[in-house]
Amino acid sequence: MKKIIILLMFCSLLFADKVEFKENNISNSTIIVFNGKKFDLTKSGFFDYIKKYPEIEKNLTDYFGKRLDKVDKTNNEILQMVKKLANNQDGSQLQTKLNRALKAKRELEALIEKLKKENNDFKPILTKAQNYLKNHQYSKYHEVLREFRKKSKEKREKSIKFEAKSAYLEAKEYNSRLEYKNAKELYQEAVELEPKNEEYLSSLSTFLWEYGDYANALKYAKKSLKIIENNHDNLNKMSIYANIGLIYQARGEYDKSLQYSLKSLKIKKILFNDKASNYIDFSVIYNNIGLTYKFKEKYEEALKYFKKSLEIILEKNKDSNLPILYINISQVYQAKGEYEKALQYTKKALSNKKDKYLKNNINFLSLAYNSMSVIYQSKGEYEKALEYEKKDLEINKILFKDNPYHPNLGVCYNNLGQLYKTKGNYKKALEYAKKDLLINEIVFKDNPNHIYLSRSYNNIAHIYQLKGDYFNALKYANKTLEISKVLYKHNLNHPRIASIYNLIGDIYGHKKDYKNALNYVKKALKIQQVIYAKNPNHINLSNIYYNVSAVFYAQGDYTNSLKYAKKDLKIKENIFKKNNSKHPSLINTYRDIALIYKNMNNCKMFNKYNLLYLVGKTDENSSKV
Repeated sequence: MKKIIILLMFCSLLFADKVEFKENNISNSTIIVFNGKKFDLTKSGFFDYIKKYPEIEKNLTDYFGKRLDKVDKTNNEILQMVKKLANNQDGSQLQTKLNRALKAKRELEALIEKLKKENNDFKPILTKAQNYLKNHQYSKYHEVLREFRKKSKEKREKSIKFEAKSAYLEAKEYNSRLEYKNAKELYQEAVELEPKNEEYLSSLSTFLWEYGDYANALKYAKKSLKIIENNHDNLNKMSIYANIGLIYQARGEYDKSLQYSLKSLKIKKILFNDKASNYIDFSVIYNNIGLTYKFKEKYEEALKYFKKSLEIILEKNKDSNLPILYINISQVYQAKGEYEKALQYTKKALSNKKDKYLKNNINFLSLAYNSMSVIYQSKGEYEKALEYEKKDLEINKILFKDNPYHPNLGVCYNNLGQLYKTKGNYKKALEYAKKDLLINEIVFKDNPNHIYLSRSYNNIAHIYQLKGDYFNALKYANKTLEISKVLYKHNLNHPRIASIYNLIGDIYGHKKDYKNALNYVKKALKIQQVIYAKNPNHINLSNIYYNVSAVFYAQGDYTNSLKYAKKDLKIKENIFKKNNSKHPSLINTYRDIALIYKNMNNCKMFNKYNLLYLVGKTDENSSKV
């Protein structure tokens, strides 16, 4: 049951906000706009039109338990549910919402049947509620369960379990219609009534996790774990370990995440094996462990687990999870600076099940758009990167319209800020970066050393630096350095710390404090040389070499400036030139070396590199025409 619950918790995101369509002399409650066309639900037009979408027609028929031409158009509750599903949507959006609502409804129906068999005393109430549900009389369904709870409170000692069950059933019904606030209140009521019920605790934990309330999700998951930890219910223990691993992952506590994920995997290997019929579960666990290693920036370990997951899916010839796996692998290659491999896997993801999976899975489209944005940014095609990132933001605004402070929205704002920064629009960049920071300060108020806060401070520091506000740049850079030293206290040679040293050095360089500038960029270089000892052509090393060169240049030490500029150039040519890429950073490096030779009075070498720069700029401008 927990696996089903975990999959369904997320569904209450999409339907919660009321959408209104106003037109004179027509009832607002029955008018919708679908696919750009206006329909009055009290008439047959919408239900006739929807026959153009056989899969949607079938799912609507399943949801309402009758053919569409038999749907009672005088039942306002049915019409309001149709409106919630279809208003201001297109076919693919409606299908996505409908799939989630239908899954949740089927789970509710199965649960009622199960409880009817288990509880004779509760059976009459359940039967009555079930009949109202079948007739789509939702208010009466809730009314009968509330009435039962009201009476049961008078006999608390005898009926508390049934009262909790009724609250739990209401929560699940609200969840099936994606009403977050009511579902949360009733899940909590069930837990308060029966605080040692592992099922309620686990369900509430998963529900809160899906909505970004990680602190409370962890609290209830650990209460659930405490109840079953000393018994032999290994199946439930395995599920809770996996959930706690995901919560710690979301909180940025990656070592704890791995600890619980590996515990879950260990139990699963005892209970089952990789060849068992539940192969998907093995694939999911390997994928989640791979994600944690990716966040820890241990990319080879991440690839190992992602490819284990991929191997299982391909072996069983089941491709429903393939697009997500391809995106995850693509992101690792992006982080490693291997952009062509990243592009290869993203294209695989976008080509897989193109006519069905991509159109009906809004979460995946968000991931795919973000991945394309990152790849285009790495290739220097910033307009295309911005186009895809804006698409990603719009999707996330739909997904989290009930929770405007969800971390995923922060990630979108951060990405847009980064792109505007790269394009030189620092006002817009700072606007989006501060939106990201606000979300992270709210979400992680109980965890001031969260990696997302470090990321926000780092990005704001960089923008202030580019704006020439070095006081604020250093202020935010030191905030992110403090957090990172806590996060990586057991590994002070971490890439993030190197990146921050590099940033601080750059800020001091702009302040003309070259002594401190050189001190910090050399600290960064020392760490990066350890990290990339086996990959000396990584783009991060290129960036450090550039900054060291810039400090020496500012000091008038052109010999050392040239030395590090050529190290920078060698890496960029290795990454970009072999792919015939006219990346802006490669072109600008030719310009920088030309300027160094000019100051060294070496006209021959100045002309050589200046020509490379001018040709590169000409090609770049031609490609934009």
